[in-house]
Amino acid sequence: ITKSMVALSTSPLLTASARLVLLLPLVSCVLAFPSSSGAQRKLAASPSSTGLRYFQMHRLDSMATTSTSTLLDWRTSMATATATAATTTGSRPGFTIRASAAQDDNHRKIKLFGSAGSRSPIVNWLLHEAKVDFEDAPISNPENAAANPHPFGQIPCLVPESGEAIFESGACLMYLADRYGNLETPEQRAEVLKWIIWANASLDPILFIETPTGRVKDTGLKRNPPPRAIGRLEDILSKQNYLVGDAFTAADVAVGGYLLYIPLFFRDFDMGRWPAISRYMQRIAERESYEAAYGAQTAAYIRERCASFVDGTSKGGAKMFGLF
Repeated sequence: ITKSMVALSTSPLLTASARLVLLLPLVSCVLAFPSSSGAQRKLAASPSSTGLRYFQMHRLDSMATTSTSTLLDWRTSMATATATAATTTGSRPGFTIRASAAQDDNHRKIKLFGSAGSRSPIVNWLLHEAKVDFEDAPISNPENAAANPHPFGQIPCLVPESGEAIFESGACLMYLADRYGNLETPEQRAEVLKWIIWANASLDPILFIETPTGRVKDTGLKRNPPPRAIGRLEDILSKQNYLVGDAFTAADVAVGGYLLYIPLFFRDFDMGRWPAISRYMQRIAERESYEAAYGAQTAAYIRERCASFVDGTSKGGAKMFGLF
């Protein structure tokens, strides 16, 4: 009978719940009556992504006493495991960047080829936010410029421990979000990655008008009427602190990184007409990781300008062109 029940319980035609119903009487018997060889059998279960796997029987090498409390403890553990599996399957994490990022076994560091006057500080920002111990390789150093593995000789270029070159700032952010961003499902991943793609494909052309050689000459925010997408972003940020729920993510690094270039490039332009965006810019510029990526002097200036947007005291200043 025991063999038949175990065989039936492992049938692929049965659900996990059906197997549990079949095996509960058997477990009770096993726990109550030790085998003649003096060894007691123990039941173990572990949750999987779709529920609880079928139970496996393990023989213990030593004698153990059996009591009613043992069975109750086991049933309590089973209930806890079931609840944990259900919670894991249906929960929505906060998408927070991990507090620490351990290096791989070979102890090689992630390496970033870039420069302060490019998009690479955006990648630096996310690396600092995730607390990754990385190697910064500015191409102002001729050796770094020669070693840059970007196939078109551009920056930024991120080189993980595996040695594979990742180029384009958006792709670098996507990689780091996948690796350190606690994105456990395709849906969670999409919620962050859609903003990274939008920042590069849609926001960048709105914010920055470039010359044929790729140098920034003006901002599309001066258009009258302003771009509709900025009005929509203002509406979104008037209802929430960050782009993905209430947590700072790689999405904010991508979108916020571009927005924070406006007071740096166009020092006479007032963002105050978009109060929610201005408060958002002020909020993310206050992060320590932003200062670590852009430097204390730049961070202090940007924070001051964002504060002036918020309180209506913006005075402007000299323009800075061509940083891209």
